[in-house]
Formats: sequence, structure tokens, C-alpha cells
Amino acid sequence: MERSAAPRRLQSGIHGAGKLGTAIVEAKGNLPTRAEAAATRAPGHIPIEFPVEKDGKASLAVTMKPAPLVRTCLGGQPFAAGKQTYLWDGLSDTDEPLPPGKYTYRLLTHQG
Repeated sequence: MERSAAPRRLQSGIHGAGKLGTAIVEAKGNLPTRAEAAATRAPGHIPIEFPVEKDGKASLAVTMKPAPLVRTCLGGQPFAAGKQTYLWDGLSDTDEPLPPGKYTYRLLTHQG
């Protein structure tokens, strides 16, 4: 991997410096863009397609019938208008595999 600048180390956390560990920030990362990530489906991931009527932000949660929340997927993420896809890993908010069953999603969109 080629680095354009030396990484910076940040010591920070909600309870004071160093409480959550060390983050390394590099000038250029290697994470895929949203378009690249959406174009590929990881094995076992479940696509959740949802419409976004206007450019804005979306929050997405997966629930199990009758209604308990099992996974918060997105929280106020910016999206362009159109059909969007989120790849859910089938895990709960505590990263536990969920049993087979009927799941639904709840979507909240707003401008911003």
C-alpha cells in the first residue's frame, strides 16, 4: 500500500483520551466507494432495497415481527434520490447471528 503522508494517531474517546483505543487516520484510505460497495454482494448479505424520493438523509432499521428492533443499519446517512440498496449482514445490534424468520425494515427519510 502506498502512503501519501505519514498517518496521524488520535487519542480520543467519549470518556477521555485513550478510553476507546487509538484511531489511525491516513490521507488516503482503501475503503470502497458507496457505488463500488453497492455493486458487490458479500456472501450471506441480504439486500434491502428502499426508495429515496428526494436527495436527503435516511435512517434504516430491521425489525422482527411483531415489532422489536433487531438492527440499526443506517442513522441519518446522506443518499441521492432514487432506488437504494443496503446490504444487511443478518446480525443483531450486538453482532449476534439472528435466527431464520420474517424480518421487516423501517425507513425514515428527511431533507438535510
